[in-house]
Amino acid sequence: GFNGDVSAAQPASQHVSAGPRKVAVNPGALKPPVADSSVGDEHRRRTGAEHALGRVDEAHAHMAAADELARKLSEANPRDVYTMSAWAQLLREWAEISVKPEQAAERVALHRRAMETYARWRELASNRGIAVSEGAFEHALFARALANAGEHEAACAEYRLACAELATSVTDATRDSMLLLRGAFGLIEASQTFADCDDDAESIRMCSLAWSWLERVADTDPDSATTLIYAQAVLEMMVESAVQRDELHEADEWTRRSLALRERLARRPEASPIEAVLVAKDLLEGARETTRDPARALELCRLAVERAADQPVPRYWLAKAFRATRDDARALETARAALALIADIADPAQAKLVAKLNALIAELEFAGR
Repeated sequence: GFNGDVSAAQPASQHVSAGPRKVAVNPGALKPPVADSSVGDEHRRRTGAEHALGRVDEAHAHMAAADELARKLSEANPRDVYTMSAWAQLLREWAEISVKPEQAAERVALHRRAMETYARWRELASNRGIAVSEGAFEHALFARALANAGEHEAACAEYRLACAELATSVTDATRDSMLLLRGAFGLIEASQTFADCDDDAESIRMCSLAWSWLERVADTDPDSATTLIYAQAVLEMMVESAVQRDELHEADEWTRRSLALRERLARRPEASPIEAVLVAKDLLEGARETTRDPARALELCRLAVERAADQPVPRYWLAKAFRATRDDARALETARAALALIADIADPAQAKLVAKLNALIAELEFAGR
């Protein structure tokens, strides 16, 4: 629910921390979309369980067993496309659980093996579209592993190759959400590395392309969570880049594009009310005053209240929107209604929201005298 302050309700994964030179994506901040395969399923299920329990050595032992099983199956039938694709996938998964700093070299080696195995799959696959896109995505993950290991120049070179492969795997007609999200993920991570290597033009170009793919996902995929997280990463990189280049109109344009995309997603019937509230908050209090729009914020707050009528936070922001649109009478009425929805105003978990509501009510009562 919305009990508590809206800032606490915002998904942590949307807060993308600053990179070395630009506001961008910390290694591991974005999670790549995952597809399933089934060679060594039992070992991989046990890997997940052991990893969740913190038994890292046991998890890696199960992956090693799955790897050995795939090797034997491939030796028995070296032209089996299914085995080769599943083997590549499990190598990718193994690399992605090798996240400790001391495992950086192991992760690079596993991704290198995965990339080579995807290349063998491409040679065998009749459906080359899937094989090409999977291989391109793996190439991006390999470059990412190099960047996480501190090998930025090598990562930059590999990302250039990976981005070229990703661009060939997505056409103007592509509407497959997983393919588009994987491509966007690779481009966003590549953009960070290009920025670290002082290639700002290529960094901006990759961000722009990633954004265009995310817009397509938003048109076709009802599950907006990953799209929003990736879009936020693109926005922060592009806005900060524009500000550093003193291109404030460009920064505003990227902010408006982000708000438009988020609003479109927030208005979907299946969207959580929190999405509407978060967009409204930025329309009311965004860092760039030129992109604020209280009237649009008011519409979104009304939508959030309709979807969560028994929660105080949407009403708090509706009150703020009424205040911003100079309807103080409705703002006061709504703020009081929000406060009345809090069952225990002495509850420490509600202290911040109660304080904000009381301050808003006092401000409105004083203005009405």
